Amino acid sequence: MAEDQKYLAIAPHFTLHTIGNHTYLLLSETQSFRLNGERYGILFPYLDGRLREQEIIARLGDRIPPADISEMIAHMRKRGYVVAIDPWADHARSAYWSANVLQPDECESFAQSVKLGVVGLGRDGAAGSVQASELAAMLMAQGFSITDFKNANLTIVLTEDYLQPALSDFARMAAKSEMAWVPFKPGGLNAWFGPVIGADSGAGNCYFCLARRLAEHRQGDTVAPASPEGARPARAFTKASLAVAFGRAALETVRLSFGLCDDLRTKLQVWSLSDGVNEQHGVPLFADCPEHALQSTPQTPDQMHRPITLSRIKNQDGADGGWRALTPEQALARLEPIVSPLTGIVGHLHKADLAEGLHVYSASQGRRMSIDPRQNRSLGRPGGAAGKGLSDSQAKISCLAEAVERYSAQWSGSEPRHQASWREIREHAPHPASFLDYAAQQYQNRESLNRNATTMARIPEPFDETAVIDWTPAWSLRDHAPRWVPTRFCYYEYRGNAPGDHDFCMADSNGCATGGSIEEAILQGVLELVERDAISIWWYNRLVPRRVSLDGLDDAFIANMQAHYQSLGRTFWVIDLTTDLGIPVMIAASAKQDGSRILLGFGSHLDGRIAALRALTELNQILMHDDIEPSTIQTKGGIEDAMMEWLATANLADHPYIAGTGAEKSVDDLPSAGFDTIDQAVRFCVDRMAEEGLDTIVVDYSRPDLPLSCVRVVVPGLRHFWNRRAPGRLFDAPVKMGALDHPHSYDDLHPLAFFL
Repeated sequence: MAEDQKYLAIAPHFTLHTIGNHTYLLLSETQSFRLNGERYGILFPYLDGRLREQEIIARLGDRIPPADISEMIAHMRKRGYVVAIDPWADHARSAYWSANVLQPDECESFAQSVKLGVVGLGRDGAAGSVQASELAAMLMAQGFSITDFKNANLTIVLTEDYLQPALSDFARMAAKSEMAWVPFKPGGLNAWFGPVIGADSGAGNCYFCLARRLAEHRQGDTVAPASPEGARPARAFTKASLAVAFGRAALETVRLSFGLCDDLRTKLQVWSLSDGVNEQHGVPLFADCPEHALQSTPQTPDQMHRPITLSRIKNQDGADGGWRALTPEQALARLEPIVSPLTGIVGHLHKADLAEGLHVYSASQGRRMSIDPRQNRSLGRPGGAAGKGLSDSQAKISCLAEAVERYSAQWSGSEPRHQASWREIREHAPHPASFLDYAAQQYQNRESLNRNATTMARIPEPFDETAVIDWTPAWSLRDHAPRWVPTRFCYYEYRGNAPGDHDFCMADSNGCATGGSIEEAILQGVLELVERDAISIWWYNRLVPRRVSLDGLDDAFIANMQAHYQSLGRTFWVIDLTTDLGIPVMIAASAKQDGSRILLGFGSHLDGRIAALRALTELNQILMHDDIEPSTIQTKGGIEDAMMEWLATANLADHPYIAGTGAEKSVDDLPSAGFDTIDQAVRFCVDRMAEEGLDTIVVDYSRPDLPLSCVRVVVPGLRHFWNRRAPGRLFDAPVKMGALDHPHSYDDLHPLAFFL
């Protein structure tokens, strides 16, 4: 409609007051405007929504010049005092539009052109047909047109629960029809609304990706008996709470339709119906989701291998922890969005500082689900991660990065893999014995050894070279060539279907790491392998290394630690575990004054000072275990159980190798290799391994749905610190280092398996 054909009125959300001789006041809920002049008093009575501008001019032309009337109207329209309205529309709704700085006539026309569908998937209750009708009536009261969902521009789908089976069926039907729709759970203490899914979402949202992440935080749903309403339908609601939820949904639909907010296109809205607190949760998108197939899994073995080429990655100056691809600010910007109890990799993040300047975080997280949630039929408690650092941001980043690392290595069933026996692919597959390192005696006596063994010390079945198993593609950085690593070794809770699969190993965290780039992740993974190799050589041979002076490490940090540990009746120290590899490895240890309650923390880095500080910050993280009550341990035979046994029984008098000996090393005497870029540091490590005849193999876990690069580094020949006693570096390195005159025998090794 042409501007001169529009009906004009004082913006309906204003109330007009005369407060003096030719002085007028426009008042709204939040605004106040004063207008002065006799002409306003003449003009205002005609701005009642029944006349167009030319009609107003025709009636007032003998009192105010037409040009002046047009100028006054243009000025007031620009300021929002006067708007064009639909004279037949609801006055209160027109006031709502103008209060939102919108043109009421345009809003009315646009709303009428938007066709909305409303579908109720509940049999009754909060999402039944009666409630769907009430929501439809409320949307009509907003000026929208209601139609059958098959003809709608956007359909709102009421559900008892976002994991209600019927919602999956609707989502598949909507995808085939290229419909845009919004899931809406109005019942319960918290109403859920969004995101927009389908043709008009603008963000490529996928219901099945959202449901998969929700299920990761609700693993009990996968073992609960099937129900048409879902495992946990929203039973709690009142007429008032539903009215609040419906009203908010109607208003959000207005905002979405009018382009006032894009939150619904990218977020799940959660509205508390008891205390009014509102939240927004990010919406995940999985690359391996079979419903939208962002990427297809390579079909041939050759296609599965992705060569890893190291790029130049500058060390970020000032990044805590040293040698990082991202600044702390950049890292947090990537990681903080993953925290959400509904849609995040991390459910909750907890600040658990020990004392001033001693920063520790812990996190709870769900477990990565299968690409088909129906395949998940085991109930498990959520996993956890922890982090530490010299600063609050470093500790938070460390915690969240560990959570991403654990999540990245969890099995979903979509991982690329190739079925073959080892003998068929032996040219490109290191023999599992080269990185499992179980001794023949351990296999021979596995039944008796496993009888009272912790999870970590358990001896698996011997590997069958002829069995057809799943192999995961990997890449050799030494030889720039493809490699195969057993999938069972790579992924937690592996559940493959290879015909010859057998229990010859299980996945653990050794060599797993994340980073702001794949180069950083590889570096951290290599350093962890070097660290655990050194721990194994030290622990099982009970070597007695030299202590390292705390002077010059970080005076303020050390002072904070000393004050806190003294308050606990503890002391702490650092010893140097660096092996023949020459890459610094440090252990920080603490005990009560009587030598009891021994705690250990470890760190490795190409800079010895950073390695020592990493060990100390890890010791602070481990200190949290000192307060764990044995009665609270849920998983018997696990790490916490073994830790409790150690804390209760171990004493330095029986374990002198932990105390260290000899004159303390100065910090200045520690190795300190410096590199301008992270890729240079990686190449140094790869070359150092190659000098020892060792290959550096990388499994790349990185995916678009992860905020960091994630890898598993495998170096066959380096030792795990768990109970692995095969010949090799465990026996040979101490002699090469000059720590022993001759190798220990199998029976002379430490009888206690390392337990962290």
